[in-house]
Amino acid sequence: MKKKVLIVDDFASMRRMMRAALRPLAELEIHEADHGLSAWDRLQSTPHDLLISDICMPHLDGWQLVQRIRKSEHHAGLPIILVSAEPAPDKLPGSLCYLGKPFRPASLRHAVAEFLKENPAP
Repeated sequence: MKKKVLIVDDFASMRRMMRAALRPLAELEIHEADHGLSAWDRLQSTPHDLLISDICMPHLDGWQLVQRIRKSEHHAGLPIILVSAEPAPDKLPGSLCYLGKPFRPASLRHAVAEFLKENPAP
């Protein structure tokens, strides 16, 4: 069974780049959202195994999305990779990874592959 990954970024070009970077990982089913609020709505209708999100977005930014997810009964343990040009925070809560922009596609693949290694498909 493929792992469902939700990519969230307000720039379509960045979503395309992330999708292309992850294409070699055939065990993924990739979905997209263009801001935090649309990502939240999508999570309510379809469970996902991993979220990759920008931080600076309209309507609901990445940190607000993380807060909603962590407070949610159904999604609290969802692993999240934050991708942003903002400086990395000093400390990240569990199940949270940070990649600075610009990033190498191999770095994103590595972070996702590490998640898959820790959480293999059933």
